[in-house]
Amino acid sequence: MRVGVVGLGVVGAATAEYLRGLGRDVVTYDVNGSGSHSTPESLAGEVAAAVVCVPTPAGLMGRLDTSVVRHVCGVLREVPLVVVRSTVPVGTCRTLPGNVVYWPEFCNARSALADMRAAAHAFLGGPADLTARAAALLAGPHNQGRTVRHAAWEDAEALKLVTNAAMAVKVAFANEAEAVVGKYGADWAAVSGLLALDSRLGDVGWLVPGPDGLPGFGGACLPKDLAGLIAQAEDARLPARVADAARQANKKFRPAEAKK
Repeated sequence: MRVGVVGLGVVGAATAEYLRGLGRDVVTYDVNGSGSHSTPESLAGEVAAAVVCVPTPAGLMGRLDTSVVRHVCGVLREVPLVVVRSTVPVGTCRTLPGNVVYWPEFCNARSALADMRAAAHAFLGGPADLTARAAALLAGPHNQGRTVRHAAWEDAEALKLVTNAAMAVKVAFANEAEAVVGKYGADWAAVSGLLALDSRLGDVGWLVPGPDGLPGFGGACLPKDLAGLIAQAEDARLPARVADAARQANKKFRPAEAKK
C-alpha cells in the first residue's frame, strides 16, 4: 500500500519511518521541500491513505490554529483514508473534509520513533469503518500484542489534550513539592524514587529538574496542549482552575514560558 505523510517535523518524520518499518510504500511532502513530492496535490493523486502531521501552533490565548490541517485535509479529501496526527481541539475532526480518522501521538521529541514502536496501545478516533481501515494500515509484525482501541473522534482528540495537560499538572506539582520538602531536609531524588514505586502515581513526571535539565515543563507538547485545553474551557465558559494553576506555577519554575 502506498501511503503519504504530509508534514515532516518530529512526528511526521518518525511516522513515515514507522510506516516504512511496517512495509508500507511511503511518499512524503513538507512545505520546506524535504519530501519526495513537490506539492500535496501530487501526493494525493497516488496514495491509498495519507497521514497528516502538520503544525497546529498556539495562537491567541492558547487556541490551537487548525488552518493548515483544514487546508491539507481539503487537498486530500478524495483519498480513501486520511489519518490526522496533528494536535487539534476537541470537535475538530468531525468538521474536516474527507475520510478522517484521528490517531493521537504520544511521543518524546528525543525518542519519537522508539516511542511509537514501543506504544502498548493505538487509539483511533472516527467512524467504525474508517478506524478499521486505519487499524489495517497499522497492522504488522512490529505491532503484535498491541491493543488497538477504537473511539469517537472527540474522545481521541480529548485523550491527547487531557493526557498532556495531566502530565503538566503533575510536573508543576512535583516542582512545588520538591521546593517545600527540600526546605525540611528531604532528598527529592530519594522521595521521587519512592513515589515512582506507587502504581497509582506512575514513574513519569517526578524528576526535578526535568529530563532537559531545567525545572518545570517545556517543549512542544505540554505547554501547548495545556493551553489548548484551557482555551477550550474558556470558550465553554467553564473554569479550568487546576490546569491554569499549573500553567501559572510553571511560569515561576521556567520563566521563559511566561514570555509566550
